[in-house]
This record gives sequence, C-alpha cells and structure tokens, in this order.
Amino acid sequence: MKNRAEFNILIVDDEIINIKIASVYLLREGYQVFHTTEPLKAVKQVEENFIDLILLDIDMPRKNGFEVCEDLKKNPKIKDVPVIFLTAQTDIEYISRAFKAGGIDYIFKPFNPIELRIRVETHLKIVSYLNEIKENQFKLAQYSVTDPLTKLYNSLYFDSLIVKNLK
Repeated sequence: MKNRAEFNILIVDDEIINIKIASVYLLREGYQVFHTTEPLKAVKQVEENFIDLILLDIDMPRKNGFEVCEDLKKNPKIKDVPVIFLTAQTDIEYISRAFKAGGIDYIFKPFNPIELRIRVETHLKIVSYLNEIKENQFKLAQYSVTDPLTKLYNSLYFDSLIVKNLK
C-alpha cells in the first residue's frame, strides 16, 4: 500500500472556508490535497492530478455535487475514483441521491475530524487493495500466456488466438 504522502485527495466545495478546514486535517495526516471551488473544473482536476479520492459538496452554483459525481462516473479514465459527499444536507433524499449518483460515503458538515480521517483512510485502503488486485490479475494473465523461462508466448496464448480468429 502507498504511504499517505502518495495519496492525492481533491476537495470540491464552493466555500473556501470548508476547503481550508478539511485541508488542515488531511494535510496533518500527510495526504496531498488539491481543491477547487469551481465544480465545472472538478473532472479536469481529477484527470490532471491523478486523484485517489474526492470530497464533494452537494450545494454549489452552476453544477451541483450530484451532477459532478455523475460526470466523473461517466468518464472511463476516472470512473473508479471514489467520491465521498461532504455536505450539510442531512435529508434522506439527498443521501440516497448521493449514492445513486455514484458516491461511496456521506459525511455531514460540520464534520468530526476523527470521522473524516477514518473514513478517508478506510476508502484509500480499499482503493489500494483494489489496485493491488488489478496488478496481480494482470501479472497472472501474463504468466498464464508466457513461458516463465523464455518469456515467450506459450501454447495457451496461440490457442486463444486461433479460437478468437475462428469466431
């Protein structure tokens, strides 16, 4: 698993004070923190900065958090980046809509810094484990079609090509 300094977290909130408060706690934990007050720039920020986790407000001008989350999930390059909604909205309609939009967690403002730290840490561990599984699957796939000694393709690889071309 990566160490905390290697994780990039993006905070998307139209209120700079909310960004500063969350940033203080996350920076203290050693994470790299990016932010934007412009929800329209969130997708671009995620792509450019290799973001591992997003903290997203719901009520923002021009584009709300649900729409931002849906945009993120439509983009194949970044659809797997987890989104935690960090918002003052406590109504069950907002909560259920956040999960339907693709969020993985929901934290109420004003938030407890211990809760924020634990939830962020938990979801980043999950991200790390999933990435490790993907890497191992890729290695396993490579091992299954190559000879371990020569590193050349084996008969299983050529058999799969033949079957693929017959279809």
